[in-house]
Amino acid sequence: MNELRESIRSLGIADPETAVAVHALTGADPVLLQSPAPLPQRFEQVDGWLMQGFLSPDTPHFAAVDGAPAAALGEAPDEAEDAVLSLVVVRPRTLYDLRTGTRLSEADLAALLPRLEAAGLIAPAANPLEPDNPFWMFTDRLARFHYAVLRPHLDRWRRGRIAEPLWRRNRARFDRYVGRPEFLNLTRDWAREVTGAATATRITVPDPR
Repeated sequence: MNELRESIRSLGIADPETAVAVHALTGADPVLLQSPAPLPQRFEQVDGWLMQGFLSPDTPHFAAVDGAPAAALGEAPDEAEDAVLSLVVVRPRTLYDLRTGTRLSEADLAALLPRLEAAGLIAPAANPLEPDNPFWMFTDRLARFHYAVLRPHLDRWRRGRIAEPLWRRNRARFDRYVGRPEFLNLTRDWAREVTGAATATRITVPDPR
């Protein structure tokens, strides 16, 4: 059974694109699904739902999103951890990518990556072309949203004065770095389920609708 697909369906949102976008942030967490705005049923309603629930200091879940990395680690990420997480949110990264992008040594990363994995922030995913060189991907949805949307302008988000203009500026980052990975995980699980393969490389999948 495709657990991710069933979890997305459990939201009760009929439109697949909207359901994936919501689940990409909240999962099926009943606390996060509680918001002043009702769950969006159409994709164009996602913006308002996010604005009312997550994107300014006076919304119910802003503090959870703002503090997600620190909550997972037990303290604020240090400079090296922050650099790794900022890279991984853009796309899955191999060890080589992380060494190049952060200029951390392999020894430094060997100590740091297990800590981030143990905190539930990221995890290695199979790399079919290089089985010994996995892709590191986000697994914590709130932290992924933090790095995708809040992190580039964190002080401005915390002041809460221009949340709507900031959201318009960062809307594409939500689609690209939050919604898209959730959909890719869904399609990857679908491909493995249908083909019986242990891993998937390049695939063509049906439209989710």
